[in-house]
Amino acid sequence: MAGHTTPKASAYDVVIVGRATMAANTAWFVASNPDFKGRVLIVEPDPTFAKA
Repeated sequence: MAGHTTPKASAYDVVIVGRATMAANTAWFVASNPDFKGRVLIVEPDPTFAKA
């Protein structure tokens, strides 16, 4: 599968399954919270964003 990457960590605190901008914005919002010390993973069905 083109564009497929393996996650770097073996566990995540938040997993976002979404499309393009909305998933990226949600991940940024969660990760930018100074009280959040976890890991965020985005699972993107179309990593090329061709259908975004």
